[in-house]
Amino acid sequence: MRRLVICFCIFFLTSVAIGQSPSLAWIHTVKNDPLRGTNSDVFVLAGNYLTSPRAPSPGFTPAIVVVCEDGKVKQNYFSFGAVISDRHLEGRFDEKHVSIVGDDLSSDGQSVLFARVDLARVLKAHKVIVGALEYLANQVVMEFDIQDSSELLQTCSRDRILAYEFKKK
Repeated sequence: MRRLVICFCIFFLTSVAIGQSPSLAWIHTVKNDPLRGTNSDVFVLAGNYLTSPRAPSPGFTPAIVVVCEDGKVKQNYFSFGAVISDRHLEGRFDEKHVSIVGDDLSSDGQSVLFARVDLARVLKAHKVIVGALEYLANQVVMEFDIQDSSELLQTCSRDRILAYEFKKK
């Protein structure tokens, strides 16, 4: 019985630690839109919660999502996994305090779309911490370890803003 309890504790602690660890790399998938006859490259970088939502969706992982189409960034957003009340974000990029005014909220209110200039700042950082106010609750805070973005930059190489931001020194 004692062994069973110890094994269960080790399994539980390991699964909690794995569930909250940041992703190791950007995940790249290609999505086909048969209605419009287009293909989109979708890059997702998973993060972890520093302050979770009041009622987090089971199995949800916070993420930065970048969608490229025809070599240009079509959409980029932070996915919070909770309904966000405002598009104003507060954050830290490599320990430097930043403020991001999102372009819009997603239709379900769980993601904040933001400008490509801010995307360039995110991609240049090593550690990104972002917070937003959850609807009728406290602030949700997420952390991301920004990994090698070269595949994303190569795939979205026709985007003028990213190209400009990564060429200047």
